[in-house]
Amino acid sequence: MVLRNPEHQQIPIVQTAYQLTLRSYLLVGACPKPLRLTFQERLSWTCHDILEDILSANHCKDLQRRQEYIKKIAMQIPALRLTMRLAFDLKCLAKGQLSEISQMLEDVQHQLAAWDRWHEDKIKAAARQKPSYSQHPM
Repeated sequence: MVLRNPEHQQIPIVQTAYQLTLRSYLLVGACPKPLRLTFQERLSWTCHDILEDILSANHCKDLQRRQEYIKKIAMQIPALRLTMRLAFDLKCLAKGQLSEISQMLEDVQHQLAAWDRWHEDKIKAAARQKPSYSQHPM
């Protein structure tokens, strides 16, 4: 399934995060009932937060604010991995489900790292273009 907004169809990280979020809502069916709600909420909401932060970063015009979103997303990924591993160890996720979600997370993480490098280059280029008042005589 792909997002129907043409603006988002061009952004692979949005597509991957969307699939990750969609998949997270469908997981944890075999989990014991007392744990099911906890893990499903945790997985779903964390994935949803990552997707929203990716969209926010993409639409943000302020370079510093965008960098904050990217760093926030990068910090959420290890927490999501830990939650998934815990769900797997408690038999709430099958090995195939864990593998599938882990691959999606790897994709998001690689795309995020590339986006972060591109963004840092853009910030450096913007800083070089700013005139330095100490270099100009008054």
